Amino acid sequence: MDTRGFVRWLVKGILIIGLLFGLLPLVEGRLRHRGVLGLLVVALVSVGLIALTYSWYRWGRTGDKRTRPSPFTENTGESIEEAILIRSARNQVAGVALEYAYLKKRFGRRGEDWELDRQVLVKRGDRHYDEMRLRFPDGTSRTIYFDITAFFGEF
Repeated sequence: MDTRGFVRWLVKGILIIGLLFGLLPLVEGRLRHRGVLGLLVVALVSVGLIALTYSWYRWGRTGDKRTRPSPFTENTGESIEEAILIRSARNQVAGVALEYAYLKKRFGRRGEDWELDRQVLVKRGDRHYDEMRLRFPDGTSRTIYFDITAFFGEF
């Protein structure tokens, strides 16, 4: 687990515990006659919610490949014939976000590891493509193609 992910997980856990202990007076009010039992119930629920939050975090990072397929095809994107097809975008906003998620995963952070030199819409036959030229700190550039036909024009 990377540091940033751990901190997010920890903050979520602390917020959940804070919420639960904020509700503690209500729980204790109902379970006042049981005293320690009420406190034990709240503590167990807190630990359970932290464990659940952590498992959601881990699933989001690794995922079960059988139930969570990649939203992208295995194409290289180096040419229109090898354009990366985005499968799970319902509209243009989601599609563009997935394009940038792909670029981040493959090339690193925008602004640090690469810059977008230009982005052009290309139409070939009945298909639409995003042509994105990236510029890297060493002065090299690379063009990546995304097949956006599935969500092009969907709002």
